[in-house]
Amino acid sequence: MHASTKRFTLLILLYLLVQILLAQWIEVPFSSDSLRHYTIALDCARHGDFYPNSRFIHNDYIIAPLYINMLVLWYGVFSAPHSVFYLNILLNMLQLALVYRIARRLGGNSSVARSAALLYMLYLSSLGAVYFNLTEFLFGVLILGAILTTLNRSRGSQAASGFLTALAVNIRPIGLAWPLAHAVTAFLRRFKSRQPRPRPWLMPLSTLIVIVFIGLGIKHYYGQFIPWSDTGAVNILMGAYDEASGSYSARVFEKGQPGYLPPDTLL
Repeated sequence: MHASTKRFTLLILLYLLVQILLAQWIEVPFSSDSLRHYTIALDCARHGDFYPNSRFIHNDYIIAPLYINMLVLWYGVFSAPHSVFYLNILLNMLQLALVYRIARRLGGNSSVARSAALLYMLYLSSLGAVYFNLTEFLFGVLILGAILTTLNRSRGSQAASGFLTALAVNIRPIGLAWPLAHAVTAFLRRFKSRQPRPRPWLMPLSTLIVIVFIGLGIKHYYGQFIPWSDTGAVNILMGAYDEASGSYSARVFEKGQPGYLPPDTLL
C-alpha cells in the first residue's frame, strides 16, 4: 500500500473512531426537531404502523416521512433514544464515501478525491450532526447518490438518479433543485455546445413519477396527497419573525405572538 494511501486510510479510521467514542459519551436530551422526530417514530413503532397515518391528520404539518419511517424501523429494533447516533455514523461515513467518489469522478484523480474527503471531515457541522436526530444525513446520502449516478449516462443510472432524488425530496423539497439544475444544464449544453446529453429528460421524468407514487402511497394511509414535508410555511414564519436571530425563533408560536393558534381554532 502506498504511504499516502495508508495515511488517508488511517485518517478515515480515526474519524470513525472519534465518532464512536463520542457516541458513547454524549447523552444530550433530544429537543426541538430531534425530539419531534423521535416522538413520532416511537409512537408509530409502538402502534406497529408507519408515518403519516390517520392519527396525525390534525397535526400542523407533515415532516420528512421517509426519515421518520426509517426511524420507525430503527426504534422497532433498538429502543434506546440515542442508539440513532450509530445509524448517523453509518450515514455520515456513507456520505463521506459519496463525496470521495464524486470528487474522484469529476476531478479525475485520487488527490482531488482525498482533498474533498479531508475538507468534509474538517467540516465539524457534519461531526456534530451525528449526535442529533435530524434529517441531514439521510437527505445528503440520497442527493449525493443521485448526483453520482447521474454522472453515468446509462438509462438505468439516470432512472436510478431520479428515484434517489424523489426519496430525497420526500425528506426535503429543496432536493427539487437537483433535477432543475440537471434540466438547465442539459438545455444549455444543447443550445450552446451543440452536444446534447443523451436522454436529458429521463432523470427529471423518473423523479416526477416516483414523487407521484410516493404521494399516492401517503394518501392511502393519511387521506391526503402529500409527497414531501409540508413544513415550508412554518419554517418561513419562524425565519421571518422579528426576534429571529439570523436563523429562526420558535417563539413566534407562543401565546400572544403572530404565529399563535388558539386550541379552539385547530381543525
